[in-house]
Amino acid sequence: VLWIELQGGVSYANLVQFQNQNFADVAGGASVFNEVYGTGPAVGLGVGFRVWWLAIGARASVAVYETFQIGTIGGEATLRLPIPVVEPWVRVGFGYGWQGDAQYQSGSSTYSTTTYGWVFQSGLGLDIYLTSWFTLGAGVGLDILNLTRQRDPSAMCMGATDVCPSRNGDALGYQLKGLATVGFHF
Repeated sequence: VLWIELQGGVSYANLVQFQNQNFADVAGGASVFNEVYGTGPAVGLGVGFRVWWLAIGARASVAVYETFQIGTIGGEATLRLPIPVVEPWVRVGFGYGWQGDAQYQSGSSTYSTTTYGWVFQSGLGLDIYLTSWFTLGAGVGLDILNLTRQRDPSAMCMGATDVCPSRNGDALGYQLKGLATVGFHF
């Protein structure tokens, strides 16, 4: 009934793929917050309860990129096809996401900012039961991230086309993960 899952793999993020409203200056203007793309390692932990083909639980993950991190936490529902030995699954969830080490430059000064918002999580994969309580698996995940960069009232706007740190910024992007999993089922 109880399951615990550990994940590890690689992740790619593009935080401004679908929308960039005063969030980042990806063209590299005078006022720059450009920590929005990256590839790096990702780890995660999932826990929950399962009744035959339906699993309900919570999942947390962290992906580390060259200049920032993305963390997520949320609830999820997983549909599993319970066939002997091999078990395919599909997962959806909703939760909270944040960007760690978010910084921007205004002139010659560097400032830290808080960036957080919501995340829609999805994934599909396959688990192989090596025993009745232990699985190894692989999967892919796609997270849609809507993050808001908090404003810094002490910063000045640099130009009409640049990011203005004294106003909030909003972005809609994605995070794609390829993960290996180790599962424990009690």
